[in-house]
Amino acid sequence: MIFRILYHFIGIVDFWGDSYHNVYISWLTVENDWIYSDYAGREVVWLPFYRYLSGLLMFLFNSYSLEIGYILNAALSALCCGTVAVLVESRANQKFGLYAGIILGLLPWYLAYSHMNMPEILSSLILVMMIYVWEKQQYQWLLLIAFVGVLTRSEVTFVMVVFGVILLLKKQWNPAFYLASGSVVGLLIWGIWCYSITGDFFWWVNERIVGSTWVNFYQHSHGYGEGAWYYPFITIFISFPFIVLMIAKSRALYKFVKDEWNKESLFSLTLTALLLSHWIFIFSLQYGVIGYPDPKYYVVTLPIATILFFIWLYHLDTSKRTLNAIFIFTTIFLVGHLVPFYYMNYSDFNATKVAGYLQANPPGEGNIWMDFTSTWYQSGIGAERIYSSKQITPREAISENFESIIEENMILNDIRYIMAAPASFTNVLNVFPQMNTSDDFIWRGFRIHQLYKFDPQTSLDELNAIERMGIHEQWASFWEVTFVEAQ
Repeated sequence: MIFRILYHFIGIVDFWGDSYHNVYISWLTVENDWIYSDYAGREVVWLPFYRYLSGLLMFLFNSYSLEIGYILNAALSALCCGTVAVLVESRANQKFGLYAGIILGLLPWYLAYSHMNMPEILSSLILVMMIYVWEKQQYQWLLLIAFVGVLTRSEVTFVMVVFGVILLLKKQWNPAFYLASGSVVGLLIWGIWCYSITGDFFWWVNERIVGSTWVNFYQHSHGYGEGAWYYPFITIFISFPFIVLMIAKSRALYKFVKDEWNKESLFSLTLTALLLSHWIFIFSLQYGVIGYPDPKYYVVTLPIATILFFIWLYHLDTSKRTLNAIFIFTTIFLVGHLVPFYYMNYSDFNATKVAGYLQANPPGEGNIWMDFTSTWYQSGIGAERIYSSKQITPREAISENFESIIEENMILNDIRYIMAAPASFTNVLNVFPQMNTSDDFIWRGFRIHQLYKFDPQTSLDELNAIERMGIHEQWASFWEVTFVEAQ
């Protein structure tokens, strides 16, 4: 609890800006009579359950803020840690169960995501509850858990597929039926939803693949994500440092697995299969598919890793001194992460600067072409006023007459302002490359004038802060659009 309070007062909001986008989706969904909605087309890509859950809480508390997401994930992570403690206690003893729950809560990346408006903690809880009800032979609950899981995060679906295969191999037909039924119903509903909007039942799958490979290409072409071949190995260690101890004690680990196999202990072997399948899958994707190696991809299975580690440790060493040493190490490991977490919080540094300008200089009438939901949230601008590249530059605009389509959309949506910044998810600079160098220019009857620009090159302190994060091209600008022909 002490570290949770400290983490809160450090003011770490998010590493990549998606927490703000989730607030927007939840708000827009509630405003549209609970029809899943987004202004940037994510309503057919990002799975809906977490956004509905946070939207319901925002509606009940009449507060559309990040704090709702913090409270929700703090409660979910506490429940997950408690369930992990119960599962370890059932396979070891009460002392090991208590330490397992505490250690999970202290793992830096698990703690970080328990303080974000993101679905990873809910995803991890779903997987732990799946294991819990299976262990307690309460198989009927797998129907609901699977249904919710496949509508929460794609990684959960992947792990559930592996779990289903294991159940079939072990001829556990009853839990396999409930798991498959819930998953099929959830995926069928999601596929029908995507088809109703896009005409493609598997649109969400295609967009996830295209989106990941595009981000990977964009980041490498703009100087992001460049790193040595061993970076994916480091991400595993950072997310779950005890893997080093398990490797160092590989002989004991092998003996443990062999004993479990001889005893036909389905519990430990199943958890091992789930964990390894997920980690190997994510590890492989970090070589050229997803945008960058990142410990966040392992968060959803950290509870499973913690359960396995403490069950293995119980068979290896039951001394309290060992448990205390692990607690001290985890605490030091967490403290060592607070500084890099603080700087990673500035990954939307440019968006924050533009938000500060808009707070001091509220824009006049008309709407804003703005792809950065973090700027929208921090500036206090009404959500109904912002439009995305998805709305202004739809796919059909990529043609010979794309400029006329964009012009028509700007007029139709009364776009009077534009925010520009280099990012993979915005088309502003593709449409207006002049914004990279100019202060004022004419485009198809519009006079586009720069009102504000933040450039870290002009501030040594800000430039040094950004360089410490390894982030490039963190400039941003805000522009006024005037309809010249109307004058």
